[in-house]
Amino acid sequence: MAHAPCGALDAVVRGSAGQTRDDTAAASSPITVDGTPASIPTHSGRRTSRPLQSSVTSIDPDVVPNRRPAGAECFYRAGSWFDAVDMWKASGDTDSPAFAVAMAHLESGHRIVEWYLRAGLPDEAIAAWHDAGEPAEPAWVDAVRPALVERRQFSVAFELCVRAGLVEEARTSLDAALESNAVDKPGTAVLVLGGLMLRQRRFVEVLDLLDAHRRTLDGETLDQAQTDLVLALANAPERVPDRDQGQSQSRLLDFVLQIADRRAARGLGLDPRILGAALERTGRVVETLRFYERHWAAVDQGLRRFARERWLVVKKRQFDTVSAMDSRRDRYRVERAAKAHEWGYSENAALPDLPFIEPAPAEVPALRADRPAAPATTTRHVADLDILDKRQRGAVHLVFSPLGSFVTIDLTARTVTAAEPWTEIHPGVWELCYDCDRYHFRVDLDHAPQSIEISLNHEIVEIIRI
Repeated sequence: MAHAPCGALDAVVRGSAGQTRDDTAAASSPITVDGTPASIPTHSGRRTSRPLQSSVTSIDPDVVPNRRPAGAECFYRAGSWFDAVDMWKASGDTDSPAFAVAMAHLESGHRIVEWYLRAGLPDEAIAAWHDAGEPAEPAWVDAVRPALVERRQFSVAFELCVRAGLVEEARTSLDAALESNAVDKPGTAVLVLGGLMLRQRRFVEVLDLLDAHRRTLDGETLDQAQTDLVLALANAPERVPDRDQGQSQSRLLDFVLQIADRRAARGLGLDPRILGAALERTGRVVETLRFYERHWAAVDQGLRRFARERWLVVKKRQFDTVSAMDSRRDRYRVERAAKAHEWGYSENAALPDLPFIEPAPAEVPALRADRPAAPATTTRHVADLDILDKRQRGAVHLVFSPLGSFVTIDLTARTVTAAEPWTEIHPGVWELCYDCDRYHFRVDLDHAPQSIEISLNHEIVEIIRI
């Protein structure tokens, strides 16, 4: 005897013997078969019970020509995703939103997100990403970012792209977040993006970023961003390549010199070693030589030796860059030999091609009596953590370099502001897990903090005394 399609099977769908509670609850599906949204069911993903399966498969195709789509609909409404998918595939009907939802129930990893998006369910796609722990691997980013953008969660998309190290995507998400006023601290967000660019040595792009968001940044934040750029440039592993007829080199050179002049005019300069190291990375020889010449007779013996040694290295670089037929070549050689002899160096003295300033020296406070000393700020790098210690400003900042995840420890207010994936696991103890490593920092906020303890894999690597 032939069976009617789905309508005649409603009783079986609602109460077949052998169905689990999850199977019964799945009668409400995220999308109905005609494509209209509904609520999300709980489900087991198992094949349906024998009564429903035998009822559907016994439908006479002569009586019900569309037996397979109708059977798939019944299986779908019962939450039997395997059987629904099998029947839809057999009928060739795999373009419907309902088919995509069923596939999302059967898939794993980022493919769940992709299938929910194909079904037109961005909220379910985002929920699946949250359930997976908000991973930042490329496949996950590609899958969930369109859903975040569609739901206008631009700040979440920005943080995800920063974690994944995707500069262009992070920049686009930040612009959208700022335009929609979705960022609580715009200046901090610009700093985070700038930090990502610096880790990828995209120095000129940082200049463009600071120019584009100059109105977004207050004076202190702009100072910090510019200082970060100089420090990163000073410790870059190589000189900036000449890929655009020297335009990038010239921009970076002008920037470093302007920062040096502006800060000196305000009574707060950067250590000349940092500035010299940054100038060398710009690849501009003449200007770098002139800078070092200003410090040949420095009172500080270490600075004087540094400036002279670096001048000898850069002068040799100048000699090496001119052709053998250039009349300036002999002059450069004679000038260098004379200074080497005057300073007690052999002409072939073994000096490093580039200087590295690690950890970065602190900013030099003002020396004029009528100007108050600038807040002491030190920056150092410990176990993949950039520690920015603004003690007189009442705060210590930690930045986990691979992810750009930042923490602000306000010593005055006794508060901690921590970006994901930092989490507070115990009172006063925060944790960040990355690959196989676990980072912790501990600070007592119930009383006046005495120290900040930083550990890697439960071994103390730094203690910041308050």
